[in-house]
Amino acid sequence: MQNNSQGTESKSLYENARANCIYYKTSFSMARSSIFDSYDPLIKTEPVFVIENMNIQERLLVRPVWIIGDLKTLHNWMNSPLRKSNWFIDTGKKSLFRHYKETSLAGDSQSFMIEHNQIPIIQFDIMPNPVKKWRNKRLKHGDDCLVNFLFAENFRMPGLFQTGFECLAECLRSLTGIRFIYVPILQSDKYMDTQMTTIGFESRRFSTFYGKGNWLYRFEIGK
Repeated sequence: MQNNSQGTESKSLYENARANCIYYKTSFSMARSSIFDSYDPLIKTEPVFVIENMNIQERLLVRPVWIIGDLKTLHNWMNSPLRKSNWFIDTGKKSLFRHYKETSLAGDSQSFMIEHNQIPIIQFDIMPNPVKKWRNKRLKHGDDCLVNFLFAENFRMPGLFQTGFECLAECLRSLTGIRFIYVPILQSDKYMDTQMTTIGFESRRFSTFYGKGNWLYRFEIGK
């Protein structure tokens, strides 16, 4: 198996929140031509992207969901009273197994797990975006994607979504041509609204695809 790797060093994504001068090193290892290629979710796959903080010994990584190793964690998150998610299915293990298997094998979608110092903290699905316009601007195919998320709120990590999302965004910025990420929220959630506003998401009322009273958030990662 051939691996291609590359490292960079620059100011941290988390500089404003954690310190005045934190530096990090990023690296990625790709055995496939694209992070969206289909793969066998029953086989553990190496990370596609890693961020290592040089000052506080923090390591964040993005890897494909490994159903055998992750299903218990994902099932616990989905059934937790502290669950945070913008998608809902039958919370049984069989339904979750089927969801992640179908997403992993789709070829144009992918399920990623974010780990913080070897501990899974949040899961993202990256999918083609069915939304055709943002305000009055028509979207270009391949220029954007839709994101679903799943995690359990952790009071010891109040910025958990921000930490995980910024790692994912840096991964997509480095390895893809995606410019915009869209996150639908199907019910009112002040916690998630605060998280997304802090990160820099734009929001708008959305009533043509997901129904009335929903919100769609957009984040530009191509800057």
